[in-house]
Amino acid sequence: METKSRILYLQKILLERTDEENPLSTTQLINILNDEYGISAHRTTVTKDIG
Repeated sequence: METKSRILYLQKILLERTDEENPLSTTQLINILNDEYGISAHRTTVTKDIG
């Protein structure tokens, strides 16, 4: 279940907070997931999710 919610939250974050001129780093994405949604994720997991 956490995999689905992590991917959906990543999509939400990317759609609402980024564009071509304002990217977020993987570390920033991990911090947002953890701080705002209580989801822990590893750098490689997030990279695979958005790749």
